[in-house]
Amino acid sequence: MTLSMEQTSLPFVADRFDNASLGAHLGAIADALEAGRESVHRVRAFRAAAVSVANAAKPVAELGRQELEEIPGVGPRIAGVILDHVAGRSGMLERLHRHVRPSDHLTLLDGVGETLADRIRETLGAETLEALETQIDRLEEVEGVGRSKAERIRESLEARLARRRQPVRAHRNPPVRLLLEVDEHYRQAVAEGSLPRFAPRRNNPSGERWLPILRTELEGWSFRAMFSNSDLAHDLGRTDDWVVVLAEREGEESRATIVTEKRGRLSGQRVVRGREGESRRHHLDRAVAPASHAA
Repeated sequence: MTLSMEQTSLPFVADRFDNASLGAHLGAIADALEAGRESVHRVRAFRAAAVSVANAAKPVAELGRQELEEIPGVGPRIAGVILDHVAGRSGMLERLHRHVRPSDHLTLLDGVGETLADRIRETLGAETLEALETQIDRLEEVEGVGRSKAERIRESLEARLARRRQPVRAHRNPPVRLLLEVDEHYRQAVAEGSLPRFAPRRNNPSGERWLPILRTELEGWSFRAMFSNSDLAHDLGRTDDWVVVLAEREGEESRATIVTEKRGRLSGQRVVRGREGESRRHHLDRAVAPASHAA
């Protein structure tokens, strides 16, 4: 008996997708977006999500939307792409393939237009950059490709594949718990008046030394924390609430803004902007921990 998609439970469907294959699917979407000349930021977002999904500790195919959005780099849109793919619904990659020709991938290379891309595909049977890499020594067999042009295409191919294959570190940002710990230390030290203050150049016409700054190290990360001095923070009167945390480790730098949530389930709680899902999980874990110890 053959089960239909409607009759199949999620665990059965999910077993067909491991994290590596889901990461590869998101990577293929990034390739198609790049071939279709979509926004470079969109391409990078899918590449980063692909690495995070491939490296996830839990089976991603078994997660719900909320848990998916807690994976670094996976927002609501990419979570929807994953859910569609796992459920077997026609998804983003299929739609992209309807608008991106196979040879469009080859036109990403320096000196390769549509005509030459078609010749490469017809002569070498290569429709992707990876396929062309395996046939690169035959490139001069393609009509219109001499030694100089072949070298130019080869260099462009090597550079583009190197960028594509460069791993995006799944944990390039410090965990939310550390950011919130730094935020708590900073605001406590500000209240105690124990931090040095400096005079920011922006939004400070009087040159007053008003901005406290904290420097600390936790779990291999170097942190700097200070109140936001942005135009928006000043306009909204949040310069004593929004805390900017700069983190650095092994040459990797990141920036986060921690604010007091004003609505919803997290109202009154400190959250890392852009990582609200992880912040919610952090606060839930802290709320459950005391009860577990008491039991």
